[in-house]
Amino acid sequence: MIYIFLVVSFLAALASGLFAGWQGTELFRALGVFFGVLVGLILLFVLLLALVSLFVSRKEPEKRSPFVHFVTVWGIGLITQVMLTFIKVEGAEKIPTDGRWLFVGNHRSSFDPLLTVWALRKHELAFVAKPPVFKIPLIGPIIYRDFYLPIDREDNREALKTILKAAEYIKTDKTSMGIYPEGRRSADATLLPFRNGALKIAQRAKVPIVLGAIEGTERTFHRFPLSPVRAKLTILTVIPAEEVASHSTAELGDRCRELLLAKLGK
Repeated sequence: MIYIFLVVSFLAALASGLFAGWQGTELFRALGVFFGVLVGLILLFVLLLALVSLFVSRKEPEKRSPFVHFVTVWGIGLITQVMLTFIKVEGAEKIPTDGRWLFVGNHRSSFDPLLTVWALRKHELAFVAKPPVFKIPLIGPIIYRDFYLPIDREDNREALKTILKAAEYIKTDKTSMGIYPEGRRSADATLLPFRNGALKIAQRAKVPIVLGAIEGTERTFHRFPLSPVRAKLTILTVIPAEEVASHSTAELGDRCRELLLAKLGK
């Protein structure tokens, strides 16, 4: 998005300058102004994040703020674009549009939730994430207000509280939620064992599971800033709420793993 705008604007400025008969010095001065304005716009957005994070309430949100959601989603979009990571979605037409759902996917990179939220920005989606994410300046307070939830995987009691809260958010139509049952990123992109307890979110909320496979995100930090990364999110299937309710979390976890392995391999 940002880079398409950048290239088009660059070519437009170049064409205009040549058409007007600008000399080399004038042309480069104009292009320098253009890049300065672009950087300034990015800095203004960062300033907006700072202001929102200062004034946003730290209390548990009762309802979604359209403004906070806009800042969250487009802030995520800005991060992914700056990191030269772009995502293609296949199978998005399978996602339910008549109710909430639980997104379940594989976990390869810190960019997985960012790219998933950006790719599915037409839907309202929040993620369960590690507690340190919520301590990040500017970002933490904002995503908490947008229904993102911290989960302490080392404390089963606290993790259960998060699972119940995520189910409540879905059940009360506040947001759809996303989880990674592996519990942590896979260092070598192989699919790790599932912690099936997280699938109780869908059972308690009585909603479908949207299963997605993400590929390519593990290359982002290795290639930046020399080469862009083309990631891919494939919506494999949607497990209806009736099937979610009639199977154990172990059975649901096995089914999700089998489908992910069939798509991704070992």
